[in-house]
Amino acid sequence: MTTHCYPYPLPAVAVDLVVLSADPDDLGLEVLLVERGRPPHAGRRALPGGFVDVGGGYRPGVPQGEDLEDAARRELREETGLDLAGAGARLLSAGAVGTPGRDPRGRVVSVLYAALVPSEFRGRVAGGDDARRAAFERLGAARDLAFDHDALLDRVLGAVAARVVLDARTLAPLFESGPREQLALLYDPLARRLAGAPPFGRWLARQVEDGALLPTATGFRLAR
Repeated sequence: MTTHCYPYPLPAVAVDLVVLSADPDDLGLEVLLVERGRPPHAGRRALPGGFVDVGGGYRPGVPQGEDLEDAARRELREETGLDLAGAGARLLSAGAVGTPGRDPRGRVVSVLYAALVPSEFRGRVAGGDDARRAAFERLGAARDLAFDHDALLDRVLGAVAARVVLDARTLAPLFESGPREQLALLYDPLARRLAGAPPFGRWLARQVEDGALLPTATGFRLAR
């Protein structure tokens, strides 16, 4: 059997998630945060996430752990109790970050994901595993987070904004139908994060023209 030797250090691999929802009263965007229960940064708020199970790592002939998306779903369930499959939400890939020094425990590369969940799931989260608590908080109040999570949040929101501008179906978990004013409340805070995003009226006309949104008697609904 061929063996392999890697004479250089290997980084740890982690996943971090930006999970968004909307307050049903005013459709203000909220993000799911946890309070860390262990060092480093115990007691500080952070995005949910954690290390990927790599099994036997690079040793040949042994299991190599879990897929990245599986790790993201598992960490979210363990830390917040939120099951994305049960919420009818899908994961959006949002890139990766591996800046040296971002984690005091050593070199960590994080794969980033985003998800948008229906409003009714906002009250169904609770802290678990190494998270003392979990709750959705107003997007504007999500600052001074642990590690580099302020920057990660901004980066992922930019990726989500790009998906929204390209395809209204990204917003599907946040609304099933709604008048023009409700859609604007969801669109505007995301579009502001993307240079060159069209004004809401132009975006809306394009979504109707492309068949992503269908006019109704009271507003619009997503095409199936």
